[in-house]
Amino acid sequence: MSLQRSAWFSLTVVVMTSCGMPEDDRYDPETHFEEGEIGVIYQGLTVENATGCSTSIVAGLSEQLIEEINCLRPDTLANYSGSGVSNGSAVWPYLQTAAKNALRQAINDRNDTISINSALRTLAQQYLLYRWYQNGQCGIGLAARPGRSRHESGLAIDTSEYSSWRATLENRGWDWYGSDDTVHFDYEGSGTVDLSGLSVKAFQRLWNRNHPNDQIDEDGLYGPQTESRLRQSPVEGFQVHGCQPAPEPDPQPDPDPQPQPTDDKMEIKVRWITISGQERDLIADGSSAGIFDVTQGQSFEGVLEVRNGVDRPATDDVQVGFWLERPYLRATSWIIETDHPVHDGQTWVRADAHDAFAGVNPAQDAAAGIVTVGVMQPGERRRIRFTVVADRYSYGLAHHPDLRGWIKHVGNYYGEQSDWNDAVEVNNAGEVLRHFGQLDVLGTREWQFEGTEATDVEGWHGCGWTGFDELKVDVTTHALSIHAVGDDSCVVAPTWTRIDASTFDGVTLRVRHHDGARTGRIYFHAEGAAFAQENSAAFETVGNGEFEDLTVDLRELTGWSGVITGLRVDPFDGPVGSNGWFDVDGIRAVTLDPLVVDADGDGVPADTDCNDNDSAVFPNAPETCDGVDNDCDLSADNDPSCTPDEEVPEENNEPEVPEPEAPATPVGPGEDSEGSAPADNAQGCTCAVPRADVSGLAAWVVMGMAMARRWRRG
Repeated sequence: MSLQRSAWFSLTVVVMTSCGMPEDDRYDPETHFEEGEIGVIYQGLTVENATGCSTSIVAGLSEQLIEEINCLRPDTLANYSGSGVSNGSAVWPYLQTAAKNALRQAINDRNDTISINSALRTLAQQYLLYRWYQNGQCGIGLAARPGRSRHESGLAIDTSEYSSWRATLENRGWDWYGSDDTVHFDYEGSGTVDLSGLSVKAFQRLWNRNHPNDQIDEDGLYGPQTESRLRQSPVEGFQVHGCQPAPEPDPQPDPDPQPQPTDDKMEIKVRWITISGQERDLIADGSSAGIFDVTQGQSFEGVLEVRNGVDRPATDDVQVGFWLERPYLRATSWIIETDHPVHDGQTWVRADAHDAFAGVNPAQDAAAGIVTVGVMQPGERRRIRFTVVADRYSYGLAHHPDLRGWIKHVGNYYGEQSDWNDAVEVNNAGEVLRHFGQLDVLGTREWQFEGTEATDVEGWHGCGWTGFDELKVDVTTHALSIHAVGDDSCVVAPTWTRIDASTFDGVTLRVRHHDGARTGRIYFHAEGAAFAQENSAAFETVGNGEFEDLTVDLRELTGWSGVITGLRVDPFDGPVGSNGWFDVDGIRAVTLDPLVVDADGDGVPADTDCNDNDSAVFPNAPETCDGVDNDCDLSADNDPSCTPDEEVPEENNEPEVPEPEAPATPVGPGEDSEGSAPADNAQGCTCAVPRADVSGLAAWVVMGMAMARRWRRG
């Protein structure tokens, strides 16, 4: 049988919702997945060792599995290819006969061509998809277990043209899944058969036909034995396939043959768990393509998983090591879990080994540690599930921070590997048992553009492509380069921007351009709002081709409050110059120094100036002997230079004391006390010193002394 295939196709997986298809316990939920590059194929390559991110690598085996399905159920799968259909490059164009007829009828009804991105999927393809999901590879958000995908039943298609084809397909029995998986349709019409488990049985039969001395049950159930053989299968297929009879078993096998172990290895895997409601690969191009992405300050989970082979004996206490890359990542909690007794890699419960630590958390704020995960039975998986916080922005500053895990000890099998690079003394595994999971921490309030590729723009994008014709990272200067060609050029920060306006007062930029002095503008908006002129601030640039550092203070603008989720840079708030290139070497939110108020311009802030309305008054100012407290020491004119002759009344503090007319100086008989002659010429003068005059003189002496003390006090 000739089957059509090629190197690319789209895998779409189904998520059950109340408004989509009814739930069916025969199938697992999945999410949409786009295939990537195919790995390297060489003679003898097995499914277990297949690399890359394209299931096309198992095309030869997939072709034989489809043949085997038709051997088991003749005429169950039919090729729907023909006029009016454009298949993706790696699509297997097969559906159940009733579904195929309904698709062809819909094509005739519309008299148009439909593009199919995915149709039938084989067990080998589904195994790879599920393995990549478990390992956190290839951007897969969720994948069904092998044998439990709707695409394996020949009743599902994906088309990117769902909006224009929906009504036509629905009229012919195809059910559109809905907004959770817009490209996916399932055939719900009559004439179908239950093929659940048939893709598994097809593989079991194909294996047995080629391994007469290593038979497995042909029960259509996917378990450890089936998975073990699938992993050993050649990606290019078996020698015996199709509907030809299987070779006879060896008529004279060795007496009491010893079973050959086929799954006798221990494995370790590290992966990051997809954050609910968030794409695994927020930046799908540049040096971060295919890398798990989180944002600054985000909390998420990572898993270090160990598996004991089905054909291995039970272990002693297995010890594993971990290392988390600081300062970018920090573990805040952890738990040891096991899938015993189910051994399905899905049903996890808390392991007794975790309780042995009695509340001690070796992962708490630690960058590395050794953990005893306990005794493991054949086929059992145990894992350490970490809760991790992304403490620091890392894009371009570190080579994908990672969580590393290694097996330290398995008795009589492997050890002792004390750290990641430690030499192993006993190694019956045949390889170093270690693995790692990488990620990038994306900036929410800081972007330095230190990536190694021109497309490493860190989520920044144009707010309209009419204003500029190029946006890239200059990998020499490590700056975001914008080539403006119109008056409305601007770039917008990524959708995951988060700036706490109560902590940060504005932004700093390091920029350059070549078009002379210009004005640019920063716009911002809080969550749920939009960009507006009143929530913007201008900045001035020299434009001499050299980088300059700018700070834009935004705290006085009323919109700068709450959480800022939008940030925009307009390089030229006006006509663009002849050159048009504008480079941003970095931009980040900053906390500024408190605002300084100095109303009188004396250089002393208002909060330390005792009179901010008089430039001659400030701490340590010279006293000017003017009755004013010039130096803010709570006393006026207290400088030694202020002598009594220079003193002036303290008009601002006490009322002026009038100076009374001094009495005539008492004199003896015959002397002129008033400076007039003759002496003692006042009528009635007795020419004697009255006692009352002596007491008045004493009063004036006392008053004079008091005034002198007052002058000295200032």
